[in-house]
Amino acid sequence: MKIVRNKNISLKAKGVYFLLKDMIENEELVSLATICENCTDKETSLRSAIQELIDNGYLERDMIREKGKIKGIDYKIVK
Repeated sequence: MKIVRNKNISLKAKGVYFLLKDMIENEELVSLATICENCTDKETSLRSAIQELIDNGYLERDMIREKGKIKGIDYKIVK
């Protein structure tokens, strides 16, 4: 099912999905900070939208580690 018509996904999460999709397609650096720069929502709100997308299979998140420490996060659009 396309995310646009999925009534189980909030409008906030749909907006974050399309923002992430645009950033990834334009090969921009994707981070919580850059997402925050592009909207009025606070970090906590955006974290919950990202988690909603992950929980519903629309987004994958991989931790980038260097010497055992988290260096960053890689997001991948799944659907």
